[in-house]
Amino acid sequence: MHIEPPGPAARTLRDFAAHYLMIVLGILTALGLEQAIEYSRDREGAREAQAQIEAELRTNLQDIGDAMRENESHLQTLRPVAAALAADLRTGMPLESLRHKISDEYRKRLVIGVMFPPFNHDAWDVAVASQSASHIPVRRLQAYTAAYTAERDTLEAMKLTVSAIYGPRMPDVLAATDLGIVDPHEFYFVIQQLIVAGAAAQSALGQTKAEVMKDLTTIGAAPPAGDHEAPAGSASGAP
Repeated sequence: MHIEPPGPAARTLRDFAAHYLMIVLGILTALGLEQAIEYSRDREGAREAQAQIEAELRTNLQDIGDAMRENESHLQTLRPVAAALAADLRTGMPLESLRHKISDEYRKRLVIGVMFPPFNHDAWDVAVASQSASHIPVRRLQAYTAAYTAERDTLEAMKLTVSAIYGPRMPDVLAATDLGIVDPHEFYFVIQQLIVAGAAAQSALGQTKAEVMKDLTTIGAAPPAGDHEAPAGSASGAP
């Protein structure tokens, strides 16, 4: 242990002032170094948060593309079924024959489900919780906020839409189909519900995709054209 021997006592006001100034300068220097180190850590944390957030938003773009392709595939299957059933109804096909056709053919071609991405936000949540977000430049922070807000609002809207469409009516109609007692008009309405839900999902996802792309582009972080179309991750479905 090193002990610094006491220096000579200040005998004049000038000596006291010089000694006092050295102490103050030492304290200020130590505080300045501490602030510089803290600032460097904050900037590094902000840079890491930015990289993780932008990677997460790119992944979300890829998931949106996956969900939209899946939904479009469902719509391309459902629309011909609706058109064929509508034609059968217009021609006045006998009820029993139509019920058999629905159970044996149309029911097998019925695709039930609207796909939507999980819209991950872990990187954003970590940045906010660790306060790294407070050190991200305002322009980037605004872009991130707009992107995540668009994703959250779209997910909530799609959940409400799906829950409204897939009410008790649909399982009742499907059960009646399996029993061979379905009302053909009711079955047609179910198909139309699925088509409306899929089309609404496509519209919402398309708008969200455009918003996220715009937000990333404004800060020069958008992926190269076509990258966000590549399959990556799985989309979550609403049964």
